[in-house]
Amino acid sequence: MVLISSLKPFLPKNPEEFCTNPYDVISKEEELELKKNPKSLIHLILPDGIGEEIYQNALKAFEKFKKEKIIIREKESCIFVYRQESDQFSHQGLILGVSLEDYESGNIIKHEHTREKPLEDRTKHITTTKVSAGLVWTVFKTNKEINDLIENIKKQKPLFDFKKLGYRHLLWKEKDVDII
Repeated sequence: MVLISSLKPFLPKNPEEFCTNPYDVISKEEELELKKNPKSLIHLILPDGIGEEIYQNALKAFEKFKKEKIIIREKESCIFVYRQESDQFSHQGLILGVSLEDYESGNIIKHEHTREKPLEDRTKHITTTKVSAGLVWTVFKTNKEINDLIENIKKQKPLFDFKKLGYRHLLWKEKDVDII
């Protein structure tokens, strides 16, 4: 079994304005359009600059977002259920911490097409900013107990519920230690 942990993440005050597509699917044209909004996550995930300057600019964007309360840190440790819906499909999962030891020991199977250069870039990004600014989708074998827990969490009112980029985004928060 993989060890998980709750988080105290920073959440956007206005998620519809803040959120973007994942950094690796944003075209240059979309990036330039998003950068017109000073409150967009784009400034953290794809900052301007060359070489090491890129990572320092990501850190500056993160600090600015905190200072200007564009993002606010959760006071309590929690996990989240996140769901994306579109006309074509939907998927959902848990946002939580997972053990790096489980990853390194093979309890979490690594993506077979991870390329070295993007891995180095995102590792440098995370170590400089001390924040993981994007989700890493993983899958788990069907488990009735986990699926039931997810459905119970979803009985609460969502923390976020908005449409953007062709998807409806829903986020539910769970802070009960026994459930986690």
